[in-house]
Amino acid sequence: MKVLFVASECAPFAKTGGLGDVVGALPKYLVRRGLDVRVVAPLYRGLPWDDFELLEGPLVVPMGFGPAFAGVRMGRLPGTQVKLYLLEHHHYFDRPQPPAAEWRDWIVPGGGPSRREPRTPSQTMAAAALRPHRAKWADLLKRVFEIDVLTCPWCGGERKLIALLTDGAVVRRILEHLGLPTTAPTLAPARAPPELEFAG
Repeated sequence: MKVLFVASECAPFAKTGGLGDVVGALPKYLVRRGLDVRVVAPLYRGLPWDDFELLEGPLVVPMGFGPAFAGVRMGRLPGTQVKLYLLEHHHYFDRPQPPAAEWRDWIVPGGGPSRREPRTPSQTMAAAALRPHRAKWADLLKRVFEIDVLTCPWCGGERKLIALLTDGAVVRRILEHLGLPTTAPTLAPARAPPELEFAG
């Protein structure tokens, strides 16, 4: 059996949390069970590029705007024969660490500086993001789907919620009275990403 790990981080080369640990450790144990295991990860700016072999030819990835080209360098996970392929693409990976790496101390249990220590701007931002809070359902709809359900499309005035109907039978009778469908539309079958249709 062949197994390919594709991740944004791989210990000890790049790590934010548990994902890097798993991608860096699990392959070596799968190899011991006779599996053919490879790992693909980004080649970040701070890694020792010259320690990895540059493979011939670019990697071509179909995208919605056209093909994207990346260089590929090959190495091994430390202490193993597991092949590690690092993708070299400056637009996406020209950064010293994986995304949100500066939040690591706030993500990992038990991490984070004490309250007496001064906080950096990124630590302050992380603390605010992790602070428990609740957003209104209307705000979530507006942020995700760009639907402002509390604004009248005719006059632009603010709507007020006077009742919330949760009884299915009541909702069905109201929809029938208005001549609207009472059943959800059929889900479309799964399909490949649309970018592949526009490639080549």
